[in-house]
Amino acid sequence: MKRFLIPLLALFMLALLPAMAEQATVTLAEPLQGVYTWPEGSTEADALYVYRYSYPQLEGDSDVAQLINETYRYAVDDALGFEVPMLASGMTPGDPQKVVSIRHEITCHTAEHLSVCIIKEVAVGGESITVVSGHVFSLKGSNAGRITNLPVYMGLLDADETDEWLITRQTAKADKLVRSLVWAQMEAEGAAMGLYDDLTYEEVEAGFYPEEDFYLTAEGDVCFYFQAGVVAPEEQGLITFTFPMWYLLDEL
Repeated sequence: MKRFLIPLLALFMLALLPAMAEQATVTLAEPLQGVYTWPEGSTEADALYVYRYSYPQLEGDSDVAQLINETYRYAVDDALGFEVPMLASGMTPGDPQKVVSIRHEITCHTAEHLSVCIIKEVAVGGESITVVSGHVFSLKGSNAGRITNLPVYMGLLDADETDEWLITRQTAKADKLVRSLVWAQMEAEGAAMGLYDDLTYEEVEAGFYPEEDFYLTAEGDVCFYFQAGVVAPEEQGLITFTFPMWYLLDEL
């Protein structure tokens, strides 16, 4: 009986491999968060300038975790060391309070990628604007721990490619493909989506950079986005277009 047990066990382990491969290889930790107020010693209620932030962090001391964590630690250090104090010190008593709030959403977490949306809202005197940034981190391979762009994610470029001509060519190919697909959907559904009536392809081309303006959905599809106010009235919020990877590759 034992001679049959080992082959059966091997087959059982092989059957588990696809499921194991889908499990996340990094674990989320407590976020990196804090509040800065100006003038020094003021509270959030009476400060002229308030800066709140919450960025993702990962558990452990693996190279991948350290690189991703450092990406956001650097963002905080850079903001608090230069941008925030400079903007805050330019305010004077009587100015309406300015509140900058940065939060994050994990949109996809697999063994291969971690996708994060950073949402930055700036509110002054009852008015506010929101800007979204998509960060797709590779968790495996030579680019592990670093933000990947669309040509690399689609397999059009190696993460460590240094040939500037090839990088430019493949990036332009990816951008052209996505812009054409997005524009076709805009022409077909623009009215239902609330887009500007007089929107032109040239405006889309000028305000949309597919190689960077994307994140991954929970299903692993690629979601491209336009900031509020770019292709539709600002009250429409973020305008998104989602495509499965197989569809993008099939349209190349």
